[in-house]
Amino acid sequence: MPKQRDLGYGPFTRDKVKAFTSILQMHMAIARAVWHRYRYRSPSPYLYLDLTAGPGFANPEQPNASVTLGSPLVFLELATKPLPMGHSKERFVDPIPFESHFFEKDPEYATELQKRIMSYQQSPLCQHMEIHQVDYAHPNYGLPALLKDWGVQEYRYGLLYVDPSGDLPDFDILAQAARALPRVEILIHISATVIKRRSRAHNIPERLMDLLNKIPKGQWLIRDTLPGDNFQWTFLMGTSAHDRHGEPLFRGLKGERFFHLDTPEGQRVLERLTYTKAERQRRGQLSFDFGEDSQDL
Repeated sequence: MPKQRDLGYGPFTRDKVKAFTSILQMHMAIARAVWHRYRYRSPSPYLYLDLTAGPGFANPEQPNASVTLGSPLVFLELATKPLPMGHSKERFVDPIPFESHFFEKDPEYATELQKRIMSYQQSPLCQHMEIHQVDYAHPNYGLPALLKDWGVQEYRYGLLYVDPSGDLPDFDILAQAARALPRVEILIHISATVIKRRSRAHNIPERLMDLLNKIPKGQWLIRDTLPGDNFQWTFLMGTSAHDRHGEPLFRGLKGERFFHLDTPEGQRVLERLTYTKAERQRRGQLSFDFGEDSQDL
């Protein structure tokens, strides 16, 4: 995957942005419905944490880079307009107050992002918006410092997103965030191939599910990969949310290839992203799959 400084992009970038938009829209619509239900209690604004925000656009090779919005601008676009409930074209849920924190360590990208978000800062829905020009993992100025300052916020709703462009996120910090913000979902964009290569090259036993198990979330959604994607880019969303019947509140988006890990589809995707083809053959669990790639690691 090519990079411009720390901004990764490639042939699957548009698919990533489309999937991110879909899962964020689903999440925000459900969170808004909950917020409106308890608005008499004056709930806190919806919280969005983007740990690898970038410059506000997703693909630097485009002649007009603003055509493909980056995750901060996708969030702000959705945050300031009504959203449909589920697949309904008639039922919409109104916007709610929001607070957003964008972490971007590259000073040029942080400056570019500031220019692109200025108009949204004027929205009456915006309760707080801040760009942190620092690595999110910095112990004194990054997310750990923010979480320490906030303390535990048991009833805060929102989403934390991290997309480290081929590197592994700091799972210990994600676990810290999950403990401090138990009702904030965690969305990770990650290359499963990178984890497998890391395991093989350095004899590290940790695999995908071992890393996820560090984060105290009760359920996970996983996104299937596209054919030809040798890096096996996937989204994983961790949540502990249930409806009043005890069922998972977020059940997946099959149209965008998101599946709950408790389903056969989710388990099949997890198996393929956790083990190499040779390992699956040894486990006797390799079956014909249109999602397989001849270079699957």
